[in-house]
Amino acid sequence: MREKIFLYVMSGSITVSCLLGSAGAEIKNFDSRIVEVFTADIARLESEGWWVRQLVLDDLGGNEKHMVALFANSPDLEGLGEPPVMLRVCVAEGDRVTPIFTREFFVAPGVTDIEVVDFNRDGSKEIVLMGGTGGSAWQGWGIFLLSVNGKEAREIDLMPPPSSGDLEHGMIPAAHLSDLDGDGICELMLLDARFELAYGLCHAASPGAYQVYRWEEDHFQEKSSAFPFYYEMVMQDIRKWWLEGVDDPDDYYVGKAISLFLNYYYKGERGKGFKELERLLLEPEMKRKWEALPGYAKVSEILRDLERECR
Repeated sequence: MREKIFLYVMSGSITVSCLLGSAGAEIKNFDSRIVEVFTADIARLESEGWWVRQLVLDDLGGNEKHMVALFANSPDLEGLGEPPVMLRVCVAEGDRVTPIFTREFFVAPGVTDIEVVDFNRDGSKEIVLMGGTGGSAWQGWGIFLLSVNGKEAREIDLMPPPSSGDLEHGMIPAAHLSDLDGDGICELMLLDARFELAYGLCHAASPGAYQVYRWEEDHFQEKSSAFPFYYEMVMQDIRKWWLEGVDDPDDYYVGKAISLFLNYYYKGERGKGFKELERLLLEPEMKRKWEALPGYAKVSEILRDLERECR
């Protein structure tokens, strides 16, 4: 069994505890001296107005002892929006600490967390920062990935989804990691939410679909069409809802129809998806009820937009 040392902040003091993990390694080199070196660095930052949010000690590769720290420059860890959060990665060298990565993020401290995991099974661990970025409900969550090996830290480039806009928070919005095919290597899921709140839809009725990015050597590559089983599962759930959701408002039906098309699109079956979308939206009773809602777009406008946007 592998042990990891976690440092927890409790009532302003730092305590050390051990948590059993799942891989095979020893922590005998994480002696009290190393803990004291990291603790002194934390105390210095606290004197400068940074408050500890989360800390992890682990060997991230290169036989170095790393501290991964998440700070907020306010004691109110449940605050939203500002103040900023700082991610800091350091190595212990003798009696001093050497930072190898530092960056501030304008995210909500109380809903931002770090996880240290080898998500691509390359033998080195990555740092996954997940947090609330503000904004609309889907776009209000983001992810940031950092690869660390020894004294080197490299930001993992992520392709923003079509709906992301400006990445002012320093994170890719509406994204998460998931091992879709069970091979132990996580895929990156990016939500295409470009039609969120479009056409008068409320958030709950807004359409969306995930793009799937597969890890290839040292980066993520868009490979949505390589995961047809995933899209079939999602579309099956949408069709099931369509049969059972008779009591939901009419805008839910339109949102689900667009979601169905977007999943077809990323599966690589745009033509088939567009035909089903037309059939659903142009169904006479559905079309009549939808276009009777005040302020809602015409079905012809929706079809035109989707044909233009998703080529």
